[in-house]
Amino acid sequence: MEQEEIDKDIDNKPVVVLTNSEHIFVQSNDFIRAKYKDNMSFWEFLIFGKMCTDIAPDDEDFKEYTVYVKDLINFLGISDGGSVYRYVLEAASRLLERRVVVTYKDERGRRMVLETNLIAGFAKPEKLAKNDPLFIRLSFHPQLKPFLLQLQKDFTKVDLRNYKFLRTGTSIRLYHLLKQYWGRRQQTVEIVLEELKEMLGVADKYELYGHFKAAVLEEAQKRLMDTTDISFSYQEIKKGKKVVAILFHIKESKGGHLVAESPQVAPRKRQTTEQSSANPTLAEGLLADLTPLVCTKWGVSDKMWHSLVEKHTEETLREAVKITETALDLGKVKDAAGFFVQAVRQGYKGGHTQQSPQKVRIEAQETQMRLALEQKEIANRHKQMAFEKEKQNVLTLLSTDSALRLQVIERLHTGILRGSYDDTKSFDENMKTPLLLGAVLNIVKKIQEGE
Repeated sequence: MEQEEIDKDIDNKPVVVLTNSEHIFVQSNDFIRAKYKDNMSFWEFLIFGKMCTDIAPDDEDFKEYTVYVKDLINFLGISDGGSVYRYVLEAASRLLERRVVVTYKDERGRRMVLETNLIAGFAKPEKLAKNDPLFIRLSFHPQLKPFLLQLQKDFTKVDLRNYKFLRTGTSIRLYHLLKQYWGRRQQTVEIVLEELKEMLGVADKYELYGHFKAAVLEEAQKRLMDTTDISFSYQEIKKGKKVVAILFHIKESKGGHLVAESPQVAPRKRQTTEQSSANPTLAEGLLADLTPLVCTKWGVSDKMWHSLVEKHTEETLREAVKITETALDLGKVKDAAGFFVQAVRQGYKGGHTQQSPQKVRIEAQETQMRLALEQKEIANRHKQMAFEKEKQNVLTLLSTDSALRLQVIERLHTGILRGSYDDTKSFDENMKTPLLLGAVLNIVKKIQEGE
């Protein structure tokens, strides 16, 4: 369906946009569908979103918006490892260079294409006294006014708290895109692959579709499902063997923060740092300085590192790094990965490295064995999840495509399984037989690949 047709289907009756809490902001759908010249980071989206939450519904012009580092730390529920201000300054500097292309209709109904930067500038204190709060002040680019101010129709309301655990800029962008379609009462939407990449800011990346699928689609699907107010499944639209478009199926999820329309809804209480520090998923951004050491040099897998970050505080992780470095310097351990994981899980303190080398080696070996078993279990779970996902996608496709379903049944009758398909039963009843189901998945795959 063309966007113009969608616009006609939506009730464009002007409404007053009222936010329900300090975390909610609104953006024009034209702006949400903008194409990005490059992909933005989590911190850039967080700062830009924080600026948007400070816009009042009746603001007629942009102001200078102040973002306090302490507010971001409290919002994310993380401890300050001393790097947050640096991340904020780097993100603000990159925002100055970010350019988007927005297609919209002007007052005469003409389709216009605007290319603009996101912010006009930012300021930081030249010097700070010892107890002064860390902050920056930022200004939106003036050309963004029609897309952020005085919005009365064709907008999407977003709760910034849904950003918390997305962690990647592409996940946040895809969340925004699907959120605006969901808000327009579209549960399915097909997006051409190249256009999708442009909207996500990765047009020049992921030459191979498989890399894009793993790094963007599957990553975002996993994060949206458990941590935001919507989730999605998707189907690959192919031309021959090439994927040319993605068909998204959007649904509501209870994992995040729903945006209520009534202005009387009380804002939810913000988690305190103490409540959230035991599960600081976003601390990975703050712990980025440790990733090369822990993962690349010591050999801890990415999945294990993510798991440790999600379950332990930043203080525990940094203490374990120090202890592991000390143990390596003393020659007490050879398996740095195993020892580090044990140090995190057991909460080793500084004096732990004084124990005997033999005990350290035994604990490291035991940890390594447990890690291998855990990774094997994780791999099996992922394999099963991938199978269930493929099965559901294929069965959904066959339920709506009668021609394809007949083609599949015909092949079942002529293949090595002829006689196994019972024509006296429905297709769904036949699919309860594991052998037939496996054959159908394989047949559909071959048909889609042009065999």
